[in-house]
Amino acid sequence: MKRPVFAAFVLVIATGTALAQGTQVDLKTLPATIKSLDWKSVDWKASSTMEQTRALILLCDVLDEMGSQMAAEADLMSQYIDEQNLGEQFAAQPALEDKHLTMEEAQRVAVAMLRGPLADSSYSAMIGDMTGNQLTAYLNMYTSTCSREWTAAAESRQHMKAMARFLESSEKTAAFKQWVPEAMERQKQEQEVQKAAKRAEALELQKQKEEERKQAAQDRKEELQKQREQERQASLQMQQAMSAAQAQAPVVSETTTAYPDWYYGGLGYATGTWYRDQAYRGAAIARTENRMRTWGGGGMRGGRGRGGRR
Repeated sequence: MKRPVFAAFVLVIATGTALAQGTQVDLKTLPATIKSLDWKSVDWKASSTMEQTRALILLCDVLDEMGSQMAAEADLMSQYIDEQNLGEQFAAQPALEDKHLTMEEAQRVAVAMLRGPLADSSYSAMIGDMTGNQLTAYLNMYTSTCSREWTAAAESRQHMKAMARFLESSEKTAAFKQWVPEAMERQKQEQEVQKAAKRAEALELQKQKEEERKQAAQDRKEELQKQREQERQASLQMQQAMSAAQAQAPVVSETTTAYPDWYYGGLGYATGTWYRDQAYRGAAIARTENRMRTWGGGGMRGGRGRGGRR
Protein backbone atom coordinates (compact mmCIF):
# COMPACT_ATOMS: atom_id res chain seq x y z
CA MET A 1 0.00 0.00 0.00
CA LYS A 2 1.79 3.13 -1.20
CA ARG A 3 0.63 5.64 1.33
CA PRO A 4 2.69 7.82 3.72
CA VAL A 5 2.51 7.06 7.40
CA PHE A 6 0.46 9.92 8.80
CA ALA A 7 2.62 10.10 11.93
CA ALA A 8 5.39 11.40 9.66
CA PHE A 9 3.27 14.46 8.90
CA VAL A 10 5.01 16.73 11.41
CA LEU A 11 8.43 15.80 10.04
CA VAL A 12 7.73 16.25 6.34
CA ILE A 13 5.29 19.16 6.12
CA ALA A 14 6.85 22.32 4.77
CA THR A 15 3.96 23.75 2.85
CA GLY A 16 3.79 27.41 3.83
CA THR A 17 0.41 28.24 5.32
CA ALA A 18 -0.61 25.54 7.77
CA LEU A 19 -3.96 23.83 7.39
CA ALA A 20 -5.09 25.13 10.74
CA GLN A 21 -4.68 28.70 9.57
CA GLY A 22 -7.27 28.13 6.87
CA THR A 23 -9.87 26.03 8.66
CA GLN A 24 -12.27 28.80 9.66
CA VAL A 25 -15.03 27.95 7.21
CA ASP A 26 -17.06 30.73 5.60
CA LEU A 27 -20.02 28.95 4.02
CA LYS A 28 -20.69 31.87 1.70
CA THR A 29 -17.27 31.58 0.04
CA LEU A 30 -17.09 27.81 -0.40
CA PRO A 31 -16.66 26.47 -3.95
CA ALA A 32 -19.95 25.66 -5.65
CA THR A 33 -18.92 22.01 -5.97
CA ILE A 34 -18.80 21.74 -2.18
CA LYS A 35 -21.83 23.89 -1.36
CA SER A 36 -23.94 21.86 -3.76
CA LEU A 37 -22.39 18.50 -2.91
CA ASP A 38 -25.09 15.84 -3.21
CA TRP A 39 -23.93 13.71 -0.28
CA LYS A 40 -27.45 12.94 0.94
CA SER A 41 -28.13 10.76 -2.09
CA VAL A 42 -25.08 8.58 -1.42
CA ASP A 43 -26.02 5.03 -0.45
CA TRP A 44 -23.13 3.87 1.73
CA LYS A 45 -24.20 0.23 1.73
CA ALA A 46 -24.47 0.22 -2.06
CA SER A 47 -20.95 1.63 -2.45
CA SER A 48 -18.20 -0.81 -3.37
CA THR A 49 -15.76 -2.11 -0.77
CA MET A 50 -12.98 -0.18 -2.51
CA GLU A 51 -14.95 3.08 -2.45
CA GLN A 52 -15.91 2.61 1.19
CA THR A 53 -12.30 1.94 2.17
CA ARG A 54 -10.97 4.98 0.34
CA ALA A 55 -13.66 7.15 1.90
CA LEU A 56 -12.72 5.87 5.36
CA ILE A 57 -9.03 6.57 4.74
CA LEU A 58 -9.92 10.15 3.81
CA LEU A 59 -12.21 10.55 6.81
CA CYS A 60 -9.63 9.07 9.20
CA ASP A 61 -6.96 11.53 8.06
CA VAL A 62 -9.38 14.47 8.37
CA LEU A 63 -10.48 13.35 11.84
CA ASP A 64 -6.85 13.05 12.90
CA GLU A 65 -6.23 16.66 11.86
CA MET A 66 -9.46 17.98 13.35
CA GLY A 67 -9.06 16.01 16.57
CA SER A 68 -5.54 17.29 17.12
CA GLN A 69 -6.56 20.92 16.66
CA MET A 70 -9.67 20.69 18.80
CA ALA A 71 -7.79 18.82 21.57
CA ALA A 72 -5.16 21.59 21.62
CA GLU A 73 -7.79 24.33 21.80
CA ALA A 74 -9.79 22.55 24.49
CA ASP A 75 -6.55 22.27 26.45
CA LEU A 76 -6.01 26.03 26.12
CA MET A 77 -9.57 26.84 27.20
CA SER A 78 -9.51 24.51 30.18
CA GLN A 79 -6.12 25.85 31.24
CA TYR A 80 -7.45 29.40 31.17
CA ILE A 81 -10.60 28.48 33.10
CA ASP A 82 -8.48 26.64 35.65
CA GLU A 83 -5.94 29.45 36.07
CA GLN A 84 -8.73 31.99 36.55
CA ASN A 85 -10.44 29.78 39.20
CA LEU A 86 -13.59 29.63 37.08
CA GLY A 87 -14.02 25.87 37.22
CA GLU A 88 -16.88 25.87 39.71
CA GLN A 89 -18.75 28.47 37.67
CA PHE A 90 -18.25 26.39 34.53
CA ALA A 91 -19.53 23.27 36.28
CA ALA A 92 -22.66 25.12 37.38
CA GLN A 93 -23.77 26.09 33.87
CA PRO A 94 -26.77 24.32 32.30
CA ALA A 95 -26.22 21.09 30.41
CA LEU A 96 -25.10 21.33 26.78
CA GLU A 97 -26.20 18.86 24.13
CA ASP A 98 -24.01 18.92 21.07
CA LYS A 99 -25.75 18.20 17.77
CA HIS A 100 -23.58 17.41 14.79
CA LEU A 101 -23.20 15.11 11.81
CA THR A 102 -23.20 11.41 12.53
CA MET A 103 -20.24 9.32 11.47
CA GLU A 104 -22.43 7.61 8.86
CA GLU A 105 -23.29 11.01 7.37
CA ALA A 106 -19.61 11.99 7.32
CA GLN A 107 -18.83 8.75 5.49
CA ARG A 108 -21.38 9.66 2.84
CA VAL A 109 -19.82 13.13 2.52
CA ALA A 110 -16.43 11.46 1.98
CA VAL A 111 -17.83 9.23 -0.78
CA ALA A 112 -19.42 12.25 -2.47
CA MET A 113 -16.15 14.17 -2.26
CA LEU A 114 -14.20 11.30 -3.84
CA ARG A 115 -16.76 11.09 -6.63
CA GLY A 116 -16.62 14.86 -7.17
CA PRO A 117 -14.11 17.51 -6.00
CA LEU A 118 -11.50 14.93 -4.89
CA ALA A 119 -11.88 12.57 -7.88
CA ASP A 120 -8.32 13.37 -9.01
CA SER A 121 -6.75 13.35 -5.53
CA SER A 122 -4.32 10.74 -4.24
CA TYR A 123 -7.12 9.30 -2.09
CA SER A 124 -9.09 8.25 -5.16
CA ALA A 125 -6.20 6.08 -6.36
CA MET A 126 -5.16 4.46 -3.07
CA ILE A 127 -5.11 0.68 -2.51
CA GLY A 128 -5.93 0.12 -6.17
CA ASP A 129 -4.07 -3.21 -6.21
CA MET A 130 -5.99 -4.72 -3.30
CA THR A 131 -8.75 -7.26 -3.74
CA GLY A 132 -10.67 -9.92 -1.87
CA ASN A 133 -9.82 -10.66 1.74
CA GLN A 134 -7.00 -8.14 1.85
CA LEU A 135 -9.33 -5.31 0.85
CA THR A 136 -11.95 -6.47 3.34
CA ALA A 137 -9.31 -6.49 6.07
CA TYR A 138 -8.42 -2.87 5.26
CA LEU A 139 -12.08 -1.88 5.30
CA ASN A 140 -12.51 -3.43 8.76
CA MET A 141 -9.32 -1.82 10.03
CA TYR A 142 -10.28 1.68 8.87
CA THR A 143 -13.85 1.27 10.09
CA SER A 144 -12.50 0.57 13.56
CA THR A 145 -9.92 3.38 13.37
CA CYS A 146 -12.49 5.91 12.17
CA SER A 147 -14.86 4.97 14.98
CA ARG A 148 -12.16 5.70 17.55
CA GLU A 149 -11.11 8.94 15.85
CA TRP A 150 -14.74 10.06 15.53
CA THR A 151 -15.43 9.47 19.22
CA ALA A 152 -12.30 11.37 20.26
CA ALA A 153 -12.96 14.29 17.88
CA ALA A 154 -16.64 14.53 18.90
CA GLU A 155 -15.68 14.60 22.57
CA SER A 156 -13.10 17.35 22.05
CA ARG A 157 -15.66 19.30 20.00
CA GLN A 158 -18.19 18.99 22.81
CA HIS A 159 -15.62 20.17 25.35
CA MET A 160 -14.84 23.18 23.16
CA LYS A 161 -18.50 24.10 22.68
CA ALA A 162 -19.23 23.91 26.40
CA MET A 163 -16.21 25.99 27.36
CA ALA A 164 -16.67 28.49 24.52
CA ARG A 165 -20.30 28.98 25.60
CA PHE A 166 -19.19 29.49 29.20
CA LEU A 167 -16.54 32.06 28.27
CA GLU A 168 -19.06 33.95 26.15
CA SER A 169 -21.86 33.89 28.74
CA SER A 170 -19.47 34.99 31.50
CA GLU A 171 -18.04 37.75 29.27
CA LYS A 172 -14.55 36.24 29.45
CA THR A 173 -14.05 35.62 25.73
CA ALA A 174 -12.07 38.83 25.12
CA ALA A 175 -9.82 38.17 28.11
CA PHE A 176 -9.27 34.61 26.93
CA LYS A 177 -8.27 35.78 23.45
CA GLN A 178 -5.74 38.16 24.99
CA TRP A 179 -4.36 35.33 27.10
CA VAL A 180 -4.09 32.83 24.24
CA PRO A 181 -0.97 34.11 22.36
CA GLU A 182 1.36 33.90 25.35
CA ALA A 183 -0.03 30.54 26.46
CA MET A 184 0.22 29.15 22.92
CA GLU A 185 3.79 30.39 22.65
CA ARG A 186 4.66 28.48 25.81
CA GLN A 187 3.10 25.36 24.33
CA LYS A 188 5.06 25.77 21.12
CA GLN A 189 8.32 26.34 22.97
CA GLU A 190 7.78 23.22 25.04
CA GLN A 191 7.13 21.26 21.85
CA GLU A 192 10.25 22.71 20.22
CA VAL A 193 12.40 21.63 23.17
CA GLN A 194 11.04 18.10 22.88
CA LYS A 195 11.46 18.09 19.12
CA ALA A 196 15.03 19.38 19.44
CA ALA A 197 15.87 16.52 21.76
CA LYS A 198 14.34 14.05 19.33
CA ARG A 199 16.19 15.63 16.42
CA ALA A 200 19.49 15.40 18.28
CA GLU A 201 18.86 11.74 19.00
CA ALA A 202 17.84 11.09 15.40
CA LEU A 203 20.94 12.88 14.12
CA GLU A 204 23.19 10.74 16.26
CA LEU A 205 21.59 7.62 14.88
CA GLN A 206 21.73 8.94 11.36
CA LYS A 207 25.51 9.43 11.58
CA GLN A 208 25.82 5.70 12.03
CA LYS A 209 24.13 4.94 8.74
CA GLU A 210 25.63 4.70 5.28
CA GLU A 211 25.71 7.77 3.01
CA GLU A 212 23.55 6.14 0.38
CA ARG A 213 20.76 5.64 2.89
CA LYS A 214 20.77 9.39 3.59
CA GLN A 215 20.03 10.10 -0.05
CA ALA A 216 17.31 7.46 -0.09
CA ALA A 217 15.74 9.01 2.99
CA GLN A 218 15.79 12.44 1.34
CA ASP A 219 14.09 11.05 -1.76
CA ARG A 220 11.38 9.48 0.39
CA LYS A 221 10.96 12.72 2.33
CA GLU A 222 10.38 14.72 -0.86
CA GLU A 223 7.86 12.16 -2.09
CA LEU A 224 6.02 12.22 1.23
CA GLN A 225 6.03 16.00 1.24
CA LYS A 226 4.43 16.11 -2.19
CA GLN A 227 1.88 13.49 -1.15
CA ARG A 228 1.09 15.35 2.07
CA GLU A 229 0.42 18.59 0.19
CA GLN A 230 -2.17 16.77 -1.89
CA GLU A 231 -3.70 15.29 1.26
CA ARG A 232 -3.64 18.69 2.97
CA GLN A 233 -5.70 20.16 0.17
CA ALA A 234 -8.07 17.18 0.24
CA SER A 235 -8.42 17.45 4.02
CA LEU A 236 -9.30 21.14 3.77
CA GLN A 237 -11.95 20.46 1.13
CA MET A 238 -13.37 17.57 3.15
CA GLN A 239 -13.66 19.80 6.26
CA GLN A 240 -15.42 22.39 4.14
CA ALA A 241 -17.79 19.73 2.84
CA MET A 242 -18.57 18.48 6.35
CA SER A 243 -19.27 22.06 7.45
CA ALA A 244 -21.56 22.61 4.48
CA ALA A 245 -23.31 19.30 5.14
CA GLN A 246 -23.75 20.21 8.81
CA ALA A 247 -25.36 23.50 7.74
CA GLN A 248 -27.86 21.55 5.62
CA ALA A 249 -28.77 19.23 8.50
CA PRO A 250 -32.22 19.95 9.99
CA VAL A 251 -31.17 20.48 13.59
CA VAL A 252 -32.25 23.10 16.11
CA SER A 253 -29.69 24.23 18.61
CA GLU A 254 -29.14 27.12 20.96
CA THR A 255 -28.04 30.38 19.39
CA THR A 256 -24.45 31.31 20.15
CA THR A 257 -21.56 32.82 18.27
CA ALA A 258 -19.04 31.05 20.47
CA TYR A 259 -18.87 27.88 18.39
CA PRO A 260 -21.02 27.55 15.26
CA ASP A 261 -23.08 24.36 15.23
CA TRP A 262 -22.14 23.74 11.59
CA TYR A 263 -18.42 24.19 12.07
CA TYR A 264 -15.80 21.45 12.11
CA GLY A 265 -12.08 21.87 12.71
CA GLY A 266 -11.54 24.03 15.80
CA LEU A 267 -11.81 27.73 16.51
CA GLY A 268 -8.59 28.76 14.79
CA TYR A 269 -6.49 29.39 17.90
CA ALA A 270 -4.19 26.42 17.29
CA THR A 271 -2.01 27.31 14.32
CA GLY A 272 1.22 25.90 12.93
CA THR A 273 2.25 22.28 13.38
CA TRP A 274 3.02 21.93 17.08
CA TYR A 275 -0.49 20.77 18.05
CA ARG A 276 -0.43 17.82 15.64
CA ASP A 277 2.14 15.87 17.67
CA GLN A 278 0.40 12.69 18.85
CA ALA A 279 2.08 12.72 22.25
CA TYR A 280 0.94 16.30 22.80
CA ARG A 281 -2.58 15.49 21.64
CA GLY A 282 -2.88 12.64 24.14
CA ALA A 283 -1.54 14.81 26.97
CA ALA A 284 -3.85 17.70 25.98
CA ILE A 285 -6.93 15.46 26.05
CA ALA A 286 -5.91 14.05 29.43
CA ARG A 287 -5.34 17.52 30.91
CA THR A 288 -8.71 18.79 29.68
CA GLU A 289 -10.59 15.78 31.03
CA ASN A 290 -8.78 15.92 34.38
CA ARG A 291 -9.58 19.62 34.80
CA MET A 292 -13.23 19.14 33.88
CA ARG A 293 -13.55 16.23 36.31
CA THR A 294 -12.04 18.43 39.03
CA TRP A 295 -14.56 21.18 38.27
CA GLY A 296 -17.47 18.77 38.29
CA GLY A 297 -17.93 18.33 34.52
CA GLY A 298 -20.49 21.10 34.12
CA GLY A 299 -22.03 21.63 30.72
CA MET A 300 -21.20 18.13 29.59
CA ARG A 301 -24.33 16.33 30.70
CA GLY A 302 -26.83 15.09 28.17
CA GLY A 303 -24.57 12.36 26.85
CA ARG A 304 -25.31 12.49 23.11
CA GLY A 305 -22.29 14.40 21.87
CA ARG A 306 -20.33 11.38 20.71
CA GLY A 307 -22.72 9.86 18.25
CA GLY A 308 -24.16 12.89 16.56
CA ARG A 309 -27.81 13.69 15.96
CA ARG A 310 -30.45 11.19 16.95
